[in-house]
Amino acid sequence: MTWMKLSATSAMHWRVIGVRNHEDDTRIVNEVYGFVTRCAAQAVLYNTDDEVSLAMASAVAGPSRVHVLLDVAVEAGLMTEFPLCGQRKFAINRYILGPLAGPL
Repeated sequence: MTWMKLSATSAMHWRVIGVRNHEDDTRIVNEVYGFVTRCAAQAVLYNTDDEVSLAMASAVAGPSRVHVLLDVAVEAGLMTEFPLCGQRKFAINRYILGPLAGPL
């Protein structure tokens, strides 16, 4: 069984709220927060050490929004992009959501 701890203050973290500066649509804050949180849940489920592949991110966001959400999340400091074996990978910045945990 895997689990994830989510900080009660994570939704109001200054980096999350700062997402509003990246698009005119005010819904982007909730969209990116939900996207990053769901990616974190998938990373915990598959024990990927907070790393998310482009394929996993696309499965969470859908192919039409994945690049926008990843770009905004990286620019806001919620995720960090890094190349691995010629593929785009993304690390979730733990201090935003709170400590993530692995299998019990």
